Amino acid sequence: AMRILKRMGFKPQRAIRLILFDGEEYGLLGSRAYVRKHFGTKAVSTPEHGKVSAVFNLDAGAGRIRGIYLAGNTQAEPELRRLLQPWKSEGSATIAHRYPGVGIYSDEVSFNFAGIPAFIFVQDPLDYWSRMHSTSDTFDKSWTPNLKHNAALIAWLALQTANAKEKLPRRQ
Repeated sequence: AMRILKRMGFKPQRAIRLILFDGEEYGLLGSRAYVRKHFGTKAVSTPEHGKVSAVFNLDAGAGRIRGIYLAGNTQAEPELRRLLQPWKSEGSATIAHRYPGVGIYSDEVSFNFAGIPAFIFVQDPLDYWSRMHSTSDTFDKSWTPNLKHNAALIAWLALQTANAKEKLPRRQ
């Protein structure tokens, strides 16, 4: 997604960050530390906290993105629905109020706990849950058309969110 934005020469109005975390399965250690360091908490936040519009988390393997899970932020639904409208013909405009399938506990949770709008993508499973964190969880299970689609969709959302007049609403 970042390569697409750079290659296309886009100059977003707000910064777009790519953040990689470690320690998710051990209590969201990486994302919790990142949030504390840069944004503080809901009760005691840093100046940087108010500048963030949204966090989009891709964490369910290489399956095609089908939409976004709201994680309780129904206030953001109208804007996310509008942003995903161009992706409807691709089957990627679902707005989910509940995460389909198994329960999800991923890095977006750390941001939501701090009062920052954070969303996880709804993706095709591609048998991800049975291979996750095993020796058969390897890159060759990825499918190039899905990777390209997902990168383009994430680039689109990041750019649209960065260039929007208003930040996405915080969860109430």
